[in-house]
Amino acid sequence: MTTKTSELVDGIKSILRHAPGWVPADKIPLAISLELHLIPLVGSVIEEAQTAQRARGLDRNPVGLLNSFLVRTFKAGDQTSDAIRARSLDL
Repeated sequence: MTTKTSELVDGIKSILRHAPGWVPADKIPLAISLELHLIPLVGSVIEEAQTAQRARGLDRNPVGLLNSFLVRTFKAGDQTSDAIRARSLDL
């Protein structure tokens, strides 16, 4: 919570500086920072899905909640992968 993402990425890069050649040391820090960024996103997606379900009167429907959660999560994943490709960072 207190460490900047850029500092975390730099720290991971410095740790991986001496990694064997087969380790994708340039891609691992980006992947870890993306994972850390997506944790709060998943929480907000769950909250939004629950709110939408309650508004429809389906707050006791776990299948509907799961469906809404999966659709929103996959959409966020697609948007993230599009952003990575747009920056020419192929993971």
